Amino acid sequence: MVTENFQLSRSLIAERKWAKNIGNIQNLKTLLDKGNSLAVEKIASCLNKDTFWVFATKYCHFHNPKDFPIFDQYTEKALGYTYTDRTKPVSKWYNSYRLSVQGAINSTEENYSFFQMDCFLWLKGQKMMIQKNDNKKNTLSREIQFSMKEHQELWQQL
Repeated sequence: MVTENFQLSRSLIAERKWAKNIGNIQNLKTLLDKGNSLAVEKIASCLNKDTFWVFATKYCHFHNPKDFPIFDQYTEKALGYTYTDRTKPVSKWYNSYRLSVQGAINSTEENYSFFQMDCFLWLKGQKMMIQKNDNKKNTLSREIQFSMKEHQELWQQL
């Protein structure tokens, strides 16, 4: 119990620090409102962690879903390309990723939003991971496992 409380306390302190750092980013609201990918870079870099670009894309998406698709391992897998070139600034590879998501939207007959395409790519990426490595199925959330069982036809269409 003491260990859990200590871990929770450390987590809350870190989250407060992250919130403060994000709150101190100059012109962040303007960048978010304009859909400028520099917002993703500034958020990821202010957290001083190499892997926080996933969080940064989610943060931007939830503030402006029209202009910021979410990036994670599943959406990247579904698009079949590796975008995280660490030799380039985050805003450069994120722009490339965003163009790929827009291309996927344009290739359909529907006028999907980034949010709708994010949902599709996320699910398709999970399915691809399962097909690649059957042991991964156990790491999926219960909600996804339930959905796969209850909606087999939809999952086959992905």
